[in-house]
Formats: sequence, structure tokens, C-alpha cells
Amino acid sequence: MDIFREILELEGRLCFPMPHFKIFITGVSIDTRTIKEGNLYFAIKGENFDGHDFVWEAYEKGASICFVNEDWHEKNNENLKHYFSKCVKDTTVALANLSKDYRKKFGIPFIAVGGSNGKTTTKEMIAAVLSPKYKVLKTEGNLNNHIGVPLTLFRLDDTFQIAVIEIGTNHFHELTYLCSILEPDYGMLTNIGREHLEFFKDINGVAEAEGELIHYLIKNHKKGILNTDDKHIFHSAKGLRHRLSYGFHGNVAVKGEFLGLDRLAMPTFSVTFKKNTTKIKLKVPGEHSIHNALAAAAIGFEFGVSAKQIKIALESFLSYNKRMEVLKTNGITIINDCYNANPDSMIAAIKTLEHIKTKGNRIAVLGDMAELGNTSKIGHQEVGKIISVSNINYFLSIGKDMKHAHEIADTIMENAIHFESNKVLIEFLRFAAEAGDILLIKGSRSMRMEEIVAAMNS
Repeated sequence: MDIFREILELEGRLCFPMPHFKIFITGVSIDTRTIKEGNLYFAIKGENFDGHDFVWEAYEKGASICFVNEDWHEKNNENLKHYFSKCVKDTTVALANLSKDYRKKFGIPFIAVGGSNGKTTTKEMIAAVLSPKYKVLKTEGNLNNHIGVPLTLFRLDDTFQIAVIEIGTNHFHELTYLCSILEPDYGMLTNIGREHLEFFKDINGVAEAEGELIHYLIKNHKKGILNTDDKHIFHSAKGLRHRLSYGFHGNVAVKGEFLGLDRLAMPTFSVTFKKNTTKIKLKVPGEHSIHNALAAAAIGFEFGVSAKQIKIALESFLSYNKRMEVLKTNGITIINDCYNANPDSMIAAIKTLEHIKTKGNRIAVLGDMAELGNTSKIGHQEVGKIISVSNINYFLSIGKDMKHAHEIADTIMENAIHFESNKVLIEFLRFAAEAGDILLIKGSRSMRMEEIVAAMNS
């Protein structure tokens, strides 16, 4: 990894123990558990951990240079005399600035994928669609913030032909900042939904924050892959001259048509591009999944992937980790959607559970939706109302906020039960769930709903 010149030019002080010692740089790390010999180590100070506490471990494991903050460097200057180090004002900013310089070495197309719901699944689908024709760099998991995006860029090498990078936000100006690092050539927003309302206040705030990607595309004369079905995205993109439109309604370049769900709620849809229509059956449950797939198809067409290759890629695609992931154990089907939750994604998951055909019970196990701010009570009550009029047999809730949903449902449903701990909920499920039942398990990350999935899948 030839980035030593950029390190020298980066703001801060580079300290050498020996003036003629050769430095080999093999990559970038912020975690000593996975660091490799020759890596640059950035000591990132976070909410729960301070990377400076592991600097000496990084050197012991072969770090070539450790990036440290000025205040820490001043306190440890004497011991650092025997090591290469880079002293900067803020290691997080230094990581971003160095990745930005590194990204400029590559003349390949960079695609930014943002939006409120489904962006990780859409990113994975896009990578799957492009892979038959290109070697694709993609974001691993959802490393989509001011640290994850730089780390993804450092994985670039000359073998990659295209990059699909997920970008996320829960505060204003974050996408503007990420775009300044990534400098995407193409951008896509999956949708605008009720996410992070604790910070964005309402749907208009979400549209403003997510719209920062579109504003970047407009300002820099880049191309947008535009979901015209979403009125907020459509409104934000009025000044976007370079675009490829897609959607299920209206006059669009890439047109989708929903054709129905099978007994496991796996959707079938068609996609039409340049008068050629292709039928696609997904292995990802829920009608909402076709929106992610249509977005991926649009990107595929934009980059010259054939309709046949797109069909094969999407029909082979399996649910991504903890995102409508279908598991089967002891005759019970589990829909593991416990990565995160907001009102829109929760409603979509409930509707999917409703459509699954089964002779057993439909059981919704739902935890709190976090970061809704002042809208939290109303949002959870909305979930309770929808559950109440659904064909779901059991509603098992957990969390102080999801209790609002339980209070609504309990007045109508016979089997609405609220739990105070995952442990007790698991004990009940092990007693009550039987072969043929369908379990939807969903909640925000803070609720640790994956513990319930693991217990039921063991």
C-alpha cells in the first residue's frame, strides 16, 4: 500500500526513531484484535473505548505507524522515541483525510447507497448484480459512518473495477461529510422513512438529511439512480440533471411491476428496461423487498449488466444477516429481522408475517424502536394498532416503549403478552412455540433481540 507520501503531507508531526529505516505499509486498522504486521494503526477515541489504550499492543503486533492524538503523544513522548508515530489533532479526522487522498488514486466508478430503510440489503443486491461483470468492492456489513467509510476505501487495490459504498446518517451534515470523503460518481437513496426522529424531528427532517447525497450529486454534476415512487426523493432531485429513474409507478426508465407473493411471502415482480421485460422471483420475504431489488436492477442496467445476469443474481440472493433472514429449526420458521427497527420497517415486517401461509401460529416478537424522540409513544402505538387488526396470533412485546403497543393490542387481542426481560420471553417461547409456527423477531439493536433468535435457533 503505497501511501507514505500522503502520510508525510497529512497535517501533524511524523516522528522517526531512525532516519533511514524502511517502512512497509500493508493496510489500515483501528482494532488490535485484527491488526496485521505492517498496518497503520489509528488510535480512535470512541464513546466506550479509547484506541490509545492499545497503542503498545499495536506496536507489539507489528504496526508500522501508530496515529495518535496530540494530548496523548505529549504524555507518552518519551516511550514513543523508539517507534514510528504520527501525532495529529484528531485521529478520526486524520483517518478520513488519508482515506480521501487514497481514494483519489482510483479511477473506477464509486456508487453511494443511502436511505432510511433497506440500504444494506440494497447494497448487497447491487454488488451481487454487478459481480458477474466486474470485480466489486463493497461495504462489509453496515460500516457506513465516518469511520466505516474510510476503512472500506482502504481496502481498495488495483484489481477492483467498481465500488459500492453504503453511507448512513443520524445527524444533519453527516452525508455531506461522507460525500466529501467518498466523492461518489453515482448516488442512490432507497427511500425516506421515519428514522432517527430523536435527531431529525420529523419526516421532513429525514428528507433534508438524506437529501444531502442528492445535493452533492447536483452540485458536482454526478448521476443519481432515482426512486421516483418516493415523493421526498423526487422533490429533492428536481435540480438533478443526470439521472436514471426507476419505480413501480409513472413514466420511468426502469419500470417494476409487483406480481404477487408465494406461501412464504417470497415476492415475484417484473422489470422492464428499453421495452424488454424480465420476470424475477426473490428468495427474500416481503413485498417491500422488490423495491430493493428494482434499485439493484437499475444499477445493473446502468453498468451494462444483461437482464439475464440480473435475473440470475437476484433470484440467487439470500436474505442478509439479521435482515429478514429466514431460519428454520425444529419445524419452526424464524424471520430474523433484529438488526434495527423504525415504524416503517416494523410495519413492513408485520405485513410480511401476515402474508406467510401456515397451519401454525403467527407470532410477532417485537422490541423497542430506538431514537424516535418525542414521536416514540405514537410510533409504538401505531404498531399496536396494526397488530390488533392483523391475523397474527401472538404478540409478544418487550421494552418500555413497546409496552405502548402492548397496551393498545391487549384491549383487542387475546394473546398479547408483555415481558420484562429476554430471558423470560425466551422461556415462554420455548414452551409455547410449536412446529409449523412462524416467528418474526424484530427490534432495535439496543434490545439485543438476537439473543432470542439464538436461543430459539439452538
